[in-house]
This record gives sequence, C-alpha cells and structure tokens, in this order.
Amino acid sequence: MPARDIAPALKSTVKTDALAADTGGEGMPLAAALGTQHLIGLAGAIRSPSGDVRGGFVALRSRESELAAFNALQRTMLWAVALVWCWR
Repeated sequence: MPARDIAPALKSTVKTDALAADTGGEGMPLAAALGTQHLIGLAGAIRSPSGDVRGGFVALRSRESELAAFNALQRTMLWAVALVWCWR
C-alpha cells in the first residue's frame, strides 16, 4: 500500500507522544480504516542503544484477510448443520 494512501489514517490514529514515552518497547496496538479495508497492527519507536528515539515503525495487516480462515470454517459448519437438519 502506498504511504500517501495510508498517511491520513495513521495521522489520526498513531499517538507519537505516547510512542516516545514508551520505554518498555512493547509498542502500541492500532486500528485504522482505509476505504473498505480495516487494518490492524502495531506501532512502535525505534531507539538507539542509549534509549534515544531515532524513528518509528508501523506494521499493518488486513483484518479481513486475517479472519478469512475463521469465516470459511464458520460457513462450512453452518452448511454442515443445515445439511444434517435437512437430511433428518
């Protein structure tokens, strides 16, 4: 995904002050909507060995693609129950 498309959604979601204050290195979970896609991910600060903030990262993935296997299993189970119900 091009940065110019996702930048507006991230500006309202990522709190840079909170990331800079996070010294544990866990990062910050985030969610953003981009058109019809729902993105989930993690944002964090990149620090030097002395602990100074040098930059940051944002890792995103599509919520729909992450749930695709679960949705397929759910549909299969519903079809199986419907077929058993009709078979009786």
